[in-house]
Amino acid sequence: METIQIKKYGNRRFYSSKEKTYVTLSEIKSWVQKGHRIQVTDAENNADITSEILTQILLEQGRASHLPVEILEQMIRMNEKTLTQIWAPLFEQNLKVMSQMGEVAISGFKMLTQALPKAKASSKSKNKAN
Repeated sequence: METIQIKKYGNRRFYSSKEKTYVTLSEIKSWVQKGHRIQVTDAENNADITSEILTQILLEQGRASHLPVEILEQMIRMNEKTLTQIWAPLFEQNLKVMSQMGEVAISGFKMLTQALPKAKASSKSKNKAN
């Protein structure tokens, strides 16, 4: 999937080069939820501000409140270099593992729910034979 390029202007508006129109944070969130990658740059200085925008989306959803206070305090105490070299790869790795675990759990649940009707039918046919 291609990366959607977005420019953020001083008036706090976002312009999508893909859609060729101004977009909202909700639309950006929707793209990310659908699996699209985004890159947000500041129109004034071309700085990559993707991380800040994604953090803003999380904060507005109230999801940041799910992080333990101790982790938030440590992140504030750390300098930028430590955050990018240690925390970012650690979070990325842990999120991948959690996602894979969720997929395995869902797959197992589907197999179980598909097997139950077959097991019931087999049990009924055995009971009728006895």
